Order: sequence, then structure tokens, then C-alpha cells
Amino acid sequence: MAIPGVPDTVLVAPDAFKETFDAARVASAIGRGLERAGVPVDLCPVADGGEGTLEAVARALGAEICTATVADPLGRPIEAPFGIAGKTAIVEAAAATGLHLVDRADRDPLRASTLGAG
Repeated sequence: MAIPGVPDTVLVAPDAFKETFDAARVASAIGRGLERAGVPVDLCPVADGGEGTLEAVARALGAEICTATVADPLGRPIEAPFGIAGKTAIVEAAAATGLHLVDRADRDPLRASTLGAG
């Protein structure tokens, strides 16, 4: 029986909690809490285009995760993941050019490049 003003199901659609949990783990944790309170949930982890986007989109599309050697922001070779779902490629630029790849002491906007994302 529906209760006025109370949704039948709650959509749980969080982004990742930066440098702690990915979007799927955040959605799962919130969902478990709501379910313990008797609230049905629909989990839908999301991403804003930065870190975590590949994981969220790849999971939704059932993509295969592959890697390629690319240049990090300082031109050093690294292995960066990307996804393939049919004829669709999923590229997360942050995997190649994100700040998390460079120690704070080495961050220099005059030396850094996004070449590795291309």
C-alpha cells in the first residue's frame, strides 16, 4: 500500500566519493541503508566525466576493459584503461591525463600535457 508523499522506490544515483569509494560502492552502501529501513531502491551509479566514468559506463554497457600504453601528463609511459562495447569505445581522459597520476610536488602546468588522451 502506497503511503502519500513516500516514494515507492528511491533512485540511488551517486558519483564516486573522491579518493575513497567508486560510484558502485557508494550506491550499494546507500542502498543497503535504505533497504534496512524498508525502502525499495534502484541503484544507478553515475559519473561526471572525470575519474570513475569508464567504470560506470563500462558496467552499464557490459564493455570489455582493455589497456593501451599512453603518455601521462608529464610524457611518461603508463598503461591506461579504456572500454570496448561493440563498436563503441569508452575513453576516460583522466586515466591518461588526470592529476592523480602526478605527485603534487611534480605538478607543473607549463610542462604538463593532455597528449596521452589523444
